[in-house]
Amino acid sequence: MNENRSRFTVIPGRRRVSLGAETFQPIEQGTQAVLFPDTRPGVVVFVCFPDVEEREFVDLLESARPGFVIDLRIVPRFDVGRLNRDRAFDLFETLGSRYVDLTGMFLSGASKEDVMKSFSELLSSNSFNLFRPVIFLLSRPETSVATDAEVLNALEASGKRAQEVSQVPTFA
Repeated sequence: MNENRSRFTVIPGRRRVSLGAETFQPIEQGTQAVLFPDTRPGVVVFVCFPDVEEREFVDLLESARPGFVIDLRIVPRFDVGRLNRDRAFDLFETLGSRYVDLTGMFLSGASKEDVMKSFSELLSSNSFNLFRPVIFLLSRPETSVATDAEVLNALEASGKRAQEVSQVPTFA
């Protein structure tokens, strides 16, 4: 063995792991699942901007086909990769996802408490459900209205408990 050769340890980097379409498919699929695809109820996904990549976000939307996309970022931007606000809204419309920007209230002078009250009212309303996956858009703690733990607590307080929780991006 060559004594002059430097010795080093290779430390593997973290790699991204994507949520596959199977994450959102019902556990028990009927015989006509190919013709009439359904999604798994009770799935909640937290997406962290700007850490998410364009392809991850688009794949997530297309796989999950969320009933709701709820934005809790103080600055709701979609500019990752070639994605922009128009393209994101086109995806929401195509997939039948209802986009809710609660932080728009800040423009009229609302406080964080006002936004969280509106958020709780939305979760408690009959129009909100977990029949299809729900995606929550968050950013860093200092630029989001709520954390993932606060969102899960608010869901539970409304009587609508998440059955499965995922995060994007996910690293292994």
